[in-house]
This record gives sequence, structure tokens and C-alpha cells, in this order.
Amino acid sequence: MQDLNIEQDVRLMFDTNVWMFLIGPQIPEDRAEVHDYSQLLSDLLQRSIKIFCSDIIISELINQHIKFNLSRYKSTVDKRASPKEYRRSQNFIDDIQGILAALEIIKMETIILPTMLDNAKLENMFLDMQTGNNDFNDLIIAQTCLENNIKIVTHDYDYHGYDLDIVTVNQRLLYRPQV
Repeated sequence: MQDLNIEQDVRLMFDTNVWMFLIGPQIPEDRAEVHDYSQLLSDLLQRSIKIFCSDIIISELINQHIKFNLSRYKSTVDKRASPKEYRRSQNFIDDIQGILAALEIIKMETIILPTMLDNAKLENMFLDMQTGNNDFNDLIIAQTCLENNIKIVTHDYDYHGYDLDIVTVNQRLLYRPQV
């Protein structure tokens, strides 16, 4: 991993995709990104650097885990199961325990920031979404980072158009041509 030169007083928020590299069930451990972001998190925790998370990221993590586990359930147990049927199964109960255990780790190691959106911010986000270029949750996460002077740790190229300080090992994000 390249030296990301993380200052001691920096404030960082790990995006959903990075948490999925770290705790997601579907990411192969041998991917370089998994190692890189894991090493970064370990370094930050050792240095007691503040790491933030948001309620939107927690929601996305839960939804991604459930979506992945539902797909696995359908391919191995009942291909016709509806999401509601899956939620009533023992598999779901077991799966959700794993998700909650992972979220406990995040809760212990981060400061959770609530998303505070007023009507004016929402209107601007609705307008921005109409361009088709931005994901609504990404807009909320970006706004939270901007309002709290936080850099985002992400692997998601969608953040290339935001006016955010980005920490990444994604080569496409590292090279951002001047417009």
C-alpha cells in the first residue's frame, strides 16, 4: 500500500464500500484492496485517529449484507423465497447475528454521526440527483463529510465529482484529471 500520509489530527469517515471490504461476506480476502484498507484501519486505530461513521452507512451495510445473504439463501435453500420468507427463516436469524456482530465492531471503533438534513439541503440533493450522476446516499454522506470537515476513505469512483478530500487506493480516484 502506498503511504497515504495521514496526519494525526485528521478526521476520517470510511465509506460503505470500504467497510464491505473489511467486514463484507462477499469480498475475497486475497484482493489487494482488502489488505490495503485493513492495514489503513489498523494503523489509524493504533494511532488513535478519529474515525467516523454515519447512520446512512450503517443502513447501507445492513442492506448490503441482507441482499447478499438473501441471494445466497435463494441459491442454496429456496430459489423461490421472497425477502419476507427469508426474514422469517432461521438462516436470516443466523445471518443477522453476524451482521450485528460486525456492526458492534464499527460502533466500538467509530464515532457515529447522525445525518442532519434540512429541507434546503434535501431540495439541493433532489436537484443534484436529477442529473443522473449521483447516488442519493452518496450525496448525504458527502454532505455529512463536508459539514464536519471529514475526509472520506472510499474505493467508490462515484465520489470523483464531489468537492471532498478523498483517501483511497483506487487508482482511478488517485488520478483525477483537471477539468
